[in-house]
Amino acid sequence: YKLNGVRLPKNTGSQSSITFIPHKDFGETTVLHFNHACYPWNAASGYSLLSRSATKTHSKTAYPKKDSVNAIYRVSTNDNYVAQTTYYSSNSIIKEADVNINLRYKWANSAQAGCYDVWSVFTHEAGHAVGIGHSDSKSAVMYPTVYTNTTRRTLSTEDKNAAYANYH
Repeated sequence: YKLNGVRLPKNTGSQSSITFIPHKDFGETTVLHFNHACYPWNAASGYSLLSRSATKTHSKTAYPKKDSVNAIYRVSTNDNYVAQTTYYSSNSIIKEADVNINLRYKWANSAQAGCYDVWSVFTHEAGHAVGIGHSDSKSAVMYPTVYTNTTRRTLSTEDKNAAYANYH
């Protein structure tokens, strides 16, 4: 596994270090899947690192934006990525993370032909938000290639080891 040399503050309280705020146009199931994608990283690290706001949404379209808001965007871009995380750090501590779900591609909340699974992709992007880089292991959530009609929602042993190593 690869660590990016950055991490979130280790939070032992109930408040997460990063609370993602989804764009207002994501559906209820998608927003719930964002939430589910945060949990395994918290469990693997042993800290409350990530969550999704239960009440807030945003309507921003200028991804990324360094504004102290951990936003999940839905911006269509011709850039060569399905989804992307941009984080801002200081002294190796991540202060903010924005994620874009590229609407240039087709999305679903399950494995469907021609569509990317939101939960799977966001689990990968959440890994970047906790400071984990790409993995060479094809079974890892942090493998850099994602496929349509596929789910990869469960962290591999390598993913878990990377999260643990970054916080212990």
